Parts: sequence; structure tokens; C-alpha cells
Amino acid sequence: MDSPTFDIETFEVQKQALRDALSSLRPDQRRINFLQQGVDRLQAQADAIQATRPPGCWCLGAGGRGMRYLGESLGFREYCACEAGAAAKLAHEREATAAAARKVETNLIESGIPFRALQYEIGTSPADAKAREAASKWCRGAIDSQAMLLTGDTGRGKTGLAVGMLHHCIRAGSRGLFVNVPDQLARMRDVAGGQRDEALATLRKRIATDPLVVFDDIGVGRWSEWVEETVYSWVNARYEDPDLASVFTTNCSVAELGEHIGARSTWRIVEMCGPQGIVKLGGRNLRMTAAAKVVSA
Repeated sequence: MDSPTFDIETFEVQKQALRDALSSLRPDQRRINFLQQGVDRLQAQADAIQATRPPGCWCLGAGGRGMRYLGESLGFREYCACEAGAAAKLAHEREATAAAARKVETNLIESGIPFRALQYEIGTSPADAKAREAASKWCRGAIDSQAMLLTGDTGRGKTGLAVGMLHHCIRAGSRGLFVNVPDQLARMRDVAGGQRDEALATLRKRIATDPLVVFDDIGVGRWSEWVEETVYSWVNARYEDPDLASVFTTNCSVAELGEHIGARSTWRIVEMCGPQGIVKLGGRNLRMTAAAKVVSA
């Protein structure tokens, strides 16, 4: 038969409440005696349970004391050294692990990563080895730059590598956002004025707050004054807060990028990246290689 348990937190609260009531009463011996009997009964219950507990146990079978939120789940501030304490600690650790996994899943769903790219990690990215190494170092903080600019011709694995970097951030417990710049601009362009402003404000709020944002295919598409101003507002939001990290992918060189998004945005990106944060991907055109295999099959 299991040993009885006792809620030590409730016991202490009830006992203190009775003591407070005793101290606040006028001298009425009958009422004082009645309340004192309540205190004595609570103490007798605690003593009876304590007699069944192993040496060194102070939790009365509750497992600990000081219930509080630890991250995303509840846990004790202090755990008892008894079996009940060990069981409570294990249960709380499992719940914390499950809560962290749920948080990662939610952040992945809300990140906007395209379905076709969900499988990419830095280590499994189709990008060349040198680029994967640079991305890994940047994610570990070994490259001192606020942002990384991945350049290179079409089909070199820039998007896959950027998604892998975003995955790394999200699995570490942070929020992150994937923005395909030309697609996002096209969707905004097709929305009516009031709705467009609301959609832009919602997107910009995340761009201005998420710890990592990937801007994919920046510089692709038709230039217009509206495009330049919109992209600048996104880039500048990242630039103004040095604690926010960004990854940009583009088919353009730095000089060409300025022709598509304007000098203000381009030089902010260059400044955030620094000399170590601009990486050109080489290798074969992976899309053409994949298409050749399909044709020859």
C-alpha cells in the first residue's frame, strides 16, 4: 500500500492562517482553544505522515516545495532527496522536454518555411562544404557578424542552407521567420490598399522582433519605388537592432543588388554582414543536375 501524501504547501498556509486568526482575536478562551485544536490536528496529521517517511525526507510525500513555472512547465523550486522528490523531478523534467518540443513544433509551423524545404538542416543542405562550414560557424557565434549574405548563381543551394540555419535557431528554442521576398512583395502588391497596409504591418512586426529572419531571393523581381521602400523598411528594422540576426540569399552580386533594392538597403546588409558574413556558393547547378537525372531515367 502506498504511503499517504500530504500537501506541505497547503498545510503551511492553513497553519499560518490559523495562527494569524489566533493572534488577531480578542481574549476569548473558547475561540482560542477551538482554533488551537485546528492547528494541533493539522500538526498531528503532518507528524503521522512524517513518521512513515524515510530519514531525511521533509516533503511529506509531496516531492518538493515552492511550485513555480520553470520555462514552459510547472516544477518545484526545491526537490526533496526522497523517492517522491526523485519521481517528481523526473516527471517535471519529462514535461519540460515535451513542452520544449511542442514549442519547437509551433515555431516551425509559424516560421513560413516552404514545405519542400522543411527537411533541410545545415549538415544535409545541398550547398558546398565550404558554405556549410561558414553557416555552421555563424550559427555557433564563431563568425562575428549580425547577418550572413549567401550569394551565387541559381541552383547552388542557397535557400536550403538558409533554411538549415533557420532550423538551427528554432531547434535552439527561438522564433524565426522565412520570407521569400519576391513572392511576399507580389502578394502584397495584389492586395487592396487598406488590407495591404494591415498585412504589411503584421509582417513587419515579426520582422522587427523575431531573433532570426531569412530573406530569400532578395533582389529578384521588378524594381519600383514601392519595392525599394518596402524592402528598406524590412532591412532597416533588422539593422537598427544589433540583437536581431538575419540571413539573405541572392543571385546578385553586391553591386547588382543595389540596382534592385537600392543603395540604402544594400549597404545596411553589407554592414551587418561584415567581411566574414558574405559567402559565395559555388559548385554545380543542383537543379540542372536533378533535371538531367529525371530526363535520363
